[in-house]
Amino acid sequence: DRHRRQLHPDEERTYLFWVPGGMPLMLDVEAALAVAVKLRGHRVHAVMCDGVASACVRREIQINPEIGSWQQECGACRKAYAAKLEAFNLEYSCIGDYVETARLEELKELAGTVSWEALPAFEYEGINIGGNIKSAILRYLKGADYPGDRELLREYVYSGLVTLVAAKRAFAVHKPAGIFMSHGMYVDWGPALRAAL
Repeated sequence: DRHRRQLHPDEERTYLFWVPGGMPLMLDVEAALAVAVKLRGHRVHAVMCDGVASACVRREIQINPEIGSWQQECGACRKAYAAKLEAFNLEYSCIGDYVETARLEELKELAGTVSWEALPAFEYEGINIGGNIKSAILRYLKGADYPGDRELLREYVYSGLVTLVAAKRAFAVHKPAGIFMSHGMYVDWGPALRAAL
């Protein structure tokens, strides 16, 4: 922080880095960019995943076929991401910080009502996130046809909804001048990108 450029308070801006998790090597790049922005005198805040929704980019059918075990892997990912952000001396919060427990329950219930056929038109709070959900599921399946697995669908719909709600709240709280994310697909990034746009 001693090398940080001093800006007039009117010039200082907040930049939000949406770094949900699952891609630790990408975080090296994102964190370096965040530090560069910070050294130019701006405030940087990163939002990372805390496992509140476990259907993410780390999931692949050959590696994680048992949906019930996904949550168990979140702790190590969260710990690694937090350690990296702290090593770069970056301020951060977690996706779960922006969604109340009662809202999570509502989103879980809603996720159970969405069908595969309805995904192309699926919107929440006026934002279409169905394409992101479908892309994430097809990535998990490695391009295979959707097998009709309701639990798989529910988990990905839930993750997409949580991402959207958390992103909208984080943007409202931090009021960033700019939002950085390495990706625009899947349930980890896509709903946040659509909210940002």
